[in-house]
Amino acid sequence: MAAAEGRRGVQDEVQGDLVEREVEAAPDLIAGEGEKVRAPDLHGTLTVEKGTVVVDHCEYLDIYSRSSVIFDLGARLPSQVFKGDLGDSLFCEFEAVFFPELWPAFCEMARWHGDGHVELLVLEPDCDDFYIPERLGYPAVSLSVEASVDDYWAAVGFEAEGDSLGSIVISANVVAVTGPSGRWGCWGERCPEVGVFRGFPNLAARDKWQEQFGPFLEVSDALDSYLQLSLSDRAVPAEYAAALTANYGPSGR
Repeated sequence: MAAAEGRRGVQDEVQGDLVEREVEAAPDLIAGEGEKVRAPDLHGTLTVEKGTVVVDHCEYLDIYSRSSVIFDLGARLPSQVFKGDLGDSLFCEFEAVFFPELWPAFCEMARWHGDGHVELLVLEPDCDDFYIPERLGYPAVSLSVEASVDDYWAAVGFEAEGDSLGSIVISANVVAVTGPSGRWGCWGERCPEVGVFRGFPNLAARDKWQEQFGPFLEVSDALDSYLQLSLSDRAVPAEYAAALTANYGPSGR
């Protein structure tokens, strides 16, 4: 993507539909508690209380490698992005993945599987094509399950002096969230505006989790609501709906 006068277009594409967003370039990152830092060489570690905003190259590669255990990082919805049999799927809106209120839901899934950290990896825009040329660091976050909702927002949501490009909430189009165990995960795509969770240890745990942190929807309801809204007055393409249902409905277990 070519930069022009400090601005950059971020593009999403699904089923032939192209959506372009324009966001501001930002040279600074916020560490939390109002502390501004600059990452001139992209080889430091930017810390927030109880967690780490990953900008170190080795840490980024480690998170990328661990994410590849549970996800097919080159796949995109409606294809199957999860590897292995992780059971039932539940959907939310894409932007909800970044809501501070959802942080406890990630922590609960992590604790089910003995994970002490939750790791979020941005897959689009591409690290080498976008984040590094814009001097934004490496687009991944690792936070302890003991971190607060404020820590999570500090990691993904704060903007540097109002410049939106430094915020993962604004810049990220495809994200993968999991823990070191590789036994649970959430995959989100800005277009078609959904996130999908897998890795519930049993039905009772899933139902309790959904009641506590929801609402979440199964694939049929997600197609009728989240995806329908993302396409405005157009119907979800039949081929897309069939593929999503096959991969994330009961038959996709």
